[in-house]
Amino acid sequence: MSDPRVQNAQHDGQVPGGSKMQAVNAFNNPPPKKHAAPQDGKSQEELDEEEWQREKERLSQRLREKRERELREREQQGQQGQQGSANKPPAGDPNKAPGVAPPSGTGDAPKKKKLLNGTNIEYRYPSGSVYVGGFKDGKLHGFGKYKYHPSGDRYEGEWVADMKHGQGMYQYDCGDRYTGEWRAGKKHGKGTYAFASGDEYTGNWKEDKIHGHGVFDIARNGNRYEGNWAESYRQGYGVLKCGNGDVYMGNWTKGKEDKEGVLTYANGNIYAGDWKMGQMDGKGILMEDGQKYTVEHISGYLIAKVPVEADGAVDPDWNKANKLYMQHIERLEAERNGGAAGGGGGGGGGADAEELTKLKLERDMWEKKYNDLLAQKGGGTTTDVADGG
Repeated sequence: MSDPRVQNAQHDGQVPGGSKMQAVNAFNNPPPKKHAAPQDGKSQEELDEEEWQREKERLSQRLREKRERELREREQQGQQGQQGSANKPPAGDPNKAPGVAPPSGTGDAPKKKKLLNGTNIEYRYPSGSVYVGGFKDGKLHGFGKYKYHPSGDRYEGEWVADMKHGQGMYQYDCGDRYTGEWRAGKKHGKGTYAFASGDEYTGNWKEDKIHGHGVFDIARNGNRYEGNWAESYRQGYGVLKCGNGDVYMGNWTKGKEDKEGVLTYANGNIYAGDWKMGQMDGKGILMEDGQKYTVEHISGYLIAKVPVEADGAVDPDWNKANKLYMQHIERLEAERNGGAAGGGGGGGGGADAEELTKLKLERDMWEKKYNDLLAQKGGGTTTDVADGG
């Protein structure tokens, strides 16, 4: 049986004097030695070598000539094809735009550039993607609908120079959907991203990332975050209300509680103090079952918990945490006053009023003791501390 590799090589194009495989073999295997008489004082081996070099040169010349012929034939075929297409009108629907460049990221490449202007023009890309909408100078411009293939995603909205720009809706094949502002092909400005899972974000975007102020609702656990974002992370001040009733108000870094923050548990207990990348870390004030404590954590582990007596004052080392706690109480009071002013009444009004009164009395008591401590040490008042940092 003949070697199929040799057969394939023979069908790959002939060269004068034999196939490509034969030519290659000729380079690798010298011809049989001739047994002629020595000439000009040269040995038979030297004559054989000269003949072999001449044969190699002849084979090389034949290969070069064949390559040149193939290149000329390709160039002639290409020129004929271009002339033929230039003389023929676009096949099929006259509204199709054969030379329109696709939007960024489509992967489609137009066959020929043709400047086109108008509205409601349809173009079917070689990949199977379809665009129907406006064009300006051969580029997608104005309102248009783009259906991507093979992903199945689709976009309906405004375009500028082949890029999504302005208001638009992008529907992902997985079920996710973004509705809002675009700039230069990216989500930018205000918009809402609805996940197929039921989660939803509404707020600001910057170059395809969540950035600025926004609200994120998590369907599976009922959590809701409202606050600042940077590079799609919770960053800066924000409030996380958990589905179990816990509430964190404070600073965030790279999506985690960090620096200063207040955690109010569903049972009413409160921690106000230091955090480090998602864990309590440093000094804090803990209000637990009506008793106030100074506490200290390392990497989330409680290492110190000292009760604060009713007639005593907070250790000065905990002044920052105590101030944070007081501010939180004032914030709660302001929120409750605002709610009462808004009216509405209801079955929970009595309980809320009682809790508010309790918080106000507690705040006044601790503020008085704090001021007394500052006066003993020659300081000012809580107002002075707040104004002076």
